[in-house]
Amino acid sequence: MSKRLTIELSEDATARYLELSGARTAAELSEDCEPSGPSLRIDIHPVYGCEVGFQRGGTYIDIGEARCNLLDVDG
Repeated sequence: MSKRLTIELSEDATARYLELSGARTAAELSEDCEPSGPSLRIDIHPVYGCEVGFQRGGTYIDIGEARCNLLDVDG
């Protein structure tokens, strides 16, 4: 049986991600540039849970929590 890791951002983390990524992406598109896009870092800890960080260039911002699940997958 194989496994699948699912990661779901909390509502607060999702809102923060959209807030942080939206303005810059809109500016890049209005300048007819391909959007650079941010990176998300997911830290998974067996006791403390999953934390989500937003990174663009050298800037890192903790944006909240995520739910991480390891699922059994048939086939």
